[in-house]
Formats: sequence, C-alpha cells, structure tokens
Amino acid sequence: AGKSNAGAAYAFLRPAGTAVSPWTADGLMSRGIANDAMGQSVALSNTVDGALVGARFATSPAPESIANAGAAYVFDRNATVKWGFTDDFGVDPTISLGAAPAKAGDNFGWSVGVTGNIAIVGAPGRTVASSNQGAVYIYAVVKQQGDACTSNIQCQSGFCVDGFCCNTACGQIS
Repeated sequence: AGKSNAGAAYAFLRPAGTAVSPWTADGLMSRGIANDAMGQSVALSNTVDGALVGARFATSPAPESIANAGAAYVFDRNATVKWGFTDDFGVDPTISLGAAPAKAGDNFGWSVGVTGNIAIVGAPGRTVASSNQGAVYIYAVVKQQGDACTSNIQCQSGFCVDGFCCNTACGQIS
C-alpha cells in the first residue's frame, strides 16, 4: 500500500536514434514519505546521469520536524538499481549548506533545476526580511580527493592534477 500524497517521479527511456516512440518505462523515483508531494518539480542532468526531484511539502528531519519546510532529493541512474536515491538536501538546520534554518511553509523544492554541476532550488514561501519573499538556493557539486576531474573548480581542494582531484598543486590542470 502506498503512502498518501507521497508523490513520485517516473523516468522513461527512448532508444538512441529513434525520433518517435516507443518510450519505455525506465524506473520510479520515490521516497515513499506521506504528504511530501514529491515530483511536482523534476530536473535531469546529463553530466551525472541523475535527477533532482522537489518535495515541497516534506517535513524537515527530526528532531525539528518542521512541516512543509520542503526538500530536494537526488537520484542517480545506474545499471543495477536504475534510479536509486543517493542524497537529499533542504533548508535544514542539521545540514550546513549556508542556508537559514528551515521554517514551516518554506516549500523548498517547489522548483528545481540542474546545469552541469550546479543545482538550484526554489523556496517561494521563505521569509527573508518580511513575509514570503521567497528564496533561491544554489548548490555546487564538488568532487573529493581521487575523483576524476577536468578543471580545478570541480575539486573541493581546488587542485585537479592529471585528471584527478588531489591535495597539492603539483602539475595541476588549469
């Protein structure tokens, strides 16, 4: 039995070189959390073969458990699980993302977008100076030591050496 108003996102695949149908079901993305309303906003990324899915009514994690704070869920596509949940982020006081603590009605995840290694998430109910101006949060996916890279900006350390993120500048790629 499904959870009421949990929401989901469905992926479909069209074979390469096909101009029209047949589209075939490729997977289901869901967290199965009641009343999240997940799937109103979805963004795909060609660079990481994944999806960012908004859940504007998600409750922030315990112990705060703030109703309608919202969330954005990251799903990666791979050969074994098709579309597997890998990460989430939100206006959450337990995660340090430079965002203010979650408040009821933020609706983080109302809109989402992805380009390259940048994710953008809208929170139209966010109060900044007075009531409900809304906010936009921008996140950059940075790579860790040992991950493949093509430029310094992709690496947390700031150093891309011989195609891999490392801790030193020796032989860095500019």
